[in-house]
Amino acid sequence: MTVAKKPELECQATHHLLVTLTRPWSLHILLVLHISGPTRFGELRRKLLGISSRILTARLRHMEEMGFVNRVCTSTRPPQVTYSLTERTKELGEPMTQLDALAKKWAVEDLTNKQPQTQKAAYRRKATSRDSSV
Repeated sequence: MTVAKKPELECQATHHLLVTLTRPWSLHILLVLHISGPTRFGELRRKLLGISSRILTARLRHMEEMGFVNRVCTSTRPPQVTYSLTERTKELGEPMTQLDALAKKWAVEDLTNKQPQTQKAAYRRKATSRDSSV
């Protein structure tokens, strides 16, 4: 007799990973750490345009708790805190690099194709307004 597997149990591992990765700013933070290596808080904040200190702190704490990020605090004055990827999270390096390359490629394509897309949208608006006036 085979025991039916519950779909929610089969997806639990993926769900756990995706919940952490899809939080706002999480992938951005991991990508910066992947590209830059160990990085101090202030430098991370400068590289992540638009993130607040509060959100960056919250995301880093959560990712540290989940085992995605290492936090090293030196006992200097003032204390220096450096963040880096854990060995486990470094396994995401290749997919993150691919996502980054794809995002850059699409951004260039969007810029290159912006004019035709704008013209198509304008044409659709004109066609729609003519149809509604009939």
